[in-house]
Amino acid sequence: MFKKNKIRLYILAVLIATVLAFVIHFFTPLHSDDFSYKMRGLDLGKQWEHYLTWSGRLVANLISPLILLIKNKALIAIVQSLGLIALLHYVSQLPEIISDKKSKSPNLFAFILITSLFWLYHPALGQAIFWITGSANYMWTSLIICAYLIALLNYYYKEKFSYALPFLALIAGCTNENAVPIIIGFTFLLFVSKTYINKKIDITLGITFILNAIGGVFLILSPGNQARLDRLESWHGVNWRGISFMDKLGRFDSNYWEYLKYPVMFLVFLYIIIYLLQPIKIFNKDKKISSLSISVIFALGSFASDFMMFLSPQYPPRSMSGAFLFLLIAISFALYNIVLLSNKNVQLKHLYIVCASALLLLFGKEYFTKIFPMYNSAFQQNKVQLAMIKEFQEQGIKEVKIPRIHFESNYQVRIIFDLYEEPSTYAKYYGFDKVTFYSVNFDFSKIRESNSIIADKNLITEGGLKNVYMYSTHARTHFAIELSKEEVEALKGNYKMFFHVFKNTFNNFDIGVIKPVIYNDRYFITHHIDFKATNIRKINLGYFDANNWKTKYAELSIDLKQ
Repeated sequence: MFKKNKIRLYILAVLIATVLAFVIHFFTPLHSDDFSYKMRGLDLGKQWEHYLTWSGRLVANLISPLILLIKNKALIAIVQSLGLIALLHYVSQLPEIISDKKSKSPNLFAFILITSLFWLYHPALGQAIFWITGSANYMWTSLIICAYLIALLNYYYKEKFSYALPFLALIAGCTNENAVPIIIGFTFLLFVSKTYINKKIDITLGITFILNAIGGVFLILSPGNQARLDRLESWHGVNWRGISFMDKLGRFDSNYWEYLKYPVMFLVFLYIIIYLLQPIKIFNKDKKISSLSISVIFALGSFASDFMMFLSPQYPPRSMSGAFLFLLIAISFALYNIVLLSNKNVQLKHLYIVCASALLLLFGKEYFTKIFPMYNSAFQQNKVQLAMIKEFQEQGIKEVKIPRIHFESNYQVRIIFDLYEEPSTYAKYYGFDKVTFYSVNFDFSKIRESNSIIADKNLITEGGLKNVYMYSTHARTHFAIELSKEEVEALKGNYKMFFHVFKNTFNNFDIGVIKPVIYNDRYFITHHIDFKATNIRKINLGYFDANNWKTKYAELSIDLKQ
């Protein structure tokens, strides 16, 4: 009965995690390279051309259009969510899966810990997971690496051969430039270890290593990667190939510690506990590499994956996905050792549960106060964009302007999806001749009657203030002040705008220089203040003279709480 309850709890946890992932995947609009990969499709000729001219990631380049060609957005979100949950499951249960001491039910707390760490500390959650093209390059390739490691380690520890192993070895070699060398090196290490133990060459591991290395060669030495480097050198005016090895090393600026310091510290904490409670074993009794040693190997592999990026002219945070995956695998194997120890140590079991609970609470806070609101905002703004596009198409307009999705500055960059845009590709996808993107510095989906706090008031001109829209994120409040065209034309160069907020006391949040933003042929002044909307009792706004602040030209008072 207890075993069944543990399995049910695990299934419940997986279902909850899947729903949370589904919501964000569903909220994420098509963006960046999604349009070009969707139009490229699965045409093998175009795929080969892409391999020759841009990217050697054959696996990722096929996965992207495969997902993007699905017509139903909800179905895409389901596929993406299942991919993410499969990755989290395999990372958290990997030590259990390959162990001879396999438990009768999955480890719930390991899943909670790994899932929480993943959401909290992934260096580029938005770009590597929720962006479809990005997920093909990082999330799905990470899942392939995990599947390969399961098949590889099952053979190494239990002589359990899977016919999928050779195929997985080949495609795992084609995943990511700074992950593949670690995987190839690990495969070779197991090959050497097995050869030493058996006193003869293990043909299976030898072939596996060769196939893995062949995949790596196809990736790293692809013509597309060389062509891409040519373009990067041209764009940035840098002869990267001409820079010496030592100069590249000197220029390298890693953000590894900035992004991953907390998971690293957590891993060190686990190592200290293990060191204090049991003798350190590098090898098992059968001379095979111990699970703790596997943890250390992947921890070192994580650092190495980061370090080798000094050879690249670019190092965006999403490229740390491989290093992050290896770090999580290291944590997973360390947790497995903790679980074995906790079976004999009640205090350690309690500590294990407390750590899982604490990280789960942090994850919940991050999800519901930052990730969900931000992606919901992007989803609502995208709905407005699509409505505008439909209207332009129906009217036969061929040169259009589209507002960019706005992200508030208090959101972490790591949770935001890719901001790259290619207007010509966007135009081709929607059937326009030309698309121009512009920024409004405001969540334009909030420009609706329910967010209006005052409308149709006089300033310099009659009805000059058309509306004031207000909404909140965390401890910040955001305003879009809509002026009539006549009001904007009446403003003189010496006019500045004052903006005073009252709670119990006066707070000066003057806007100053007036720079209206045109959105959908309407004029807005946007303003953001570090003040909770619930604390605002009254707002005074209007114009003052830049040369004499005491001289006011128009003033309006807005009472929010009677």
